[in-house]
Amino acid sequence: STSNRTPTFKWLSVASAVSYEFQYDDSVNLLSPLYTVTVRGTFRRPPAMGNGIYYWRVRAKDAVGNWSGWYTQFTITIGP
Repeated sequence: STSNRTPTFKWLSVASAVSYEFQYDDSVNLLSPLYTVTVRGTFRRPPAMGNGIYYWRVRAKDAVGNWSGWYTQFTITIGP
């Protein structure tokens, strides 16, 4: 839980990864993510988020373009 509307999300690196896909949503099933981005590093600070509960996840992409499965889903609460 945080009152910071622009938190930095961090995850562990994967040895074979060349990039990561990060997404979050306000729905636990993440079927229509509010935010999705592909990055080369192991962190992301998305644009300001509104108050609420968000669910986020990450997956890795290797050098030949294969995506891993999604890693463990996490929850963050943004509040006043």
